[in-house]
Amino acid sequence: MPIISSSLFQDLADRVAKGAELMATAFTQAQAVGGGFFYPRIHQGVTAAGNYDVENALIDSANDLDDNTLSGTAFPDFYSDMINAHEAHVIAEGASSLDAFLNTSGINCDPYYEEVYFLAKGSHLLGRNVYSDVEQLMGVVDVVSSGVATFTDGSALGTGAGVTSPTNRAAAHINAVPQNDITADLVLDVRLYEEAQTTGQQAASRNVTITSGILADAEVSVGELTDMFLDITDIVIAGGALGDSIRMISSVERVRAL
Repeated sequence: MPIISSSLFQDLADRVAKGAELMATAFTQAQAVGGGFFYPRIHQGVTAAGNYDVENALIDSANDLDDNTLSGTAFPDFYSDMINAHEAHVIAEGASSLDAFLNTSGINCDPYYEEVYFLAKGSHLLGRNVYSDVEQLMGVVDVVSSGVATFTDGSALGTGAGVTSPTNRAAAHINAVPQNDITADLVLDVRLYEEAQTTGQQAASRNVTITSGILADAEVSVGELTDMFLDITDIVIAGGALGDSIRMISSVERVRAL
């Protein structure tokens, strides 16, 4: 039996992720309305009339539902069979784990899929296999004079190793975003890491040309659209004008959808 295609797996995983997001949104909204939970409504609704038998009859199920929706443990009830089937299938077809399949296939999962995976399996996927669903400020370049600038380091997307967390995600494409209208050609020599930085490691480098006439908030790609990086360690410039400021922003790999 052939292993699932990358495109089909991504489609299924994103559907799980979007469904989980919608459920989480619904739970959050429900918790903010009318006292938020089932049990307080029952308690407040019956004690005024002294009908404790009603409260005793409903308390266990109310607390279970409140606890499950608050913690997100309701997710596995909907998706655990799907998650287990995904992993069992790829292992049956030769992958050592779902992480290994993701590495080989070049697929990064949505954070909501990873959350459901953790609740269903009790272990996290690797950070390099889970993309960040928020843009990250990875650094800022402020031009002091033509050819001279200061670089303020931002946050790395991840470490390139270990399990995922909000601060350990997969590499992403990066854009240079001017904060002002550019009046003089500016070339950025951007030093980047595709994996976690280690002592003595040589960083990758990409030249980014931001030409005169580019307006504030325009996005200029750092390398090819397929270039993905975890961190920026330094930027050296040529040209530019006093007051130019460039923010280096990671891209969200894709938008989860049903």
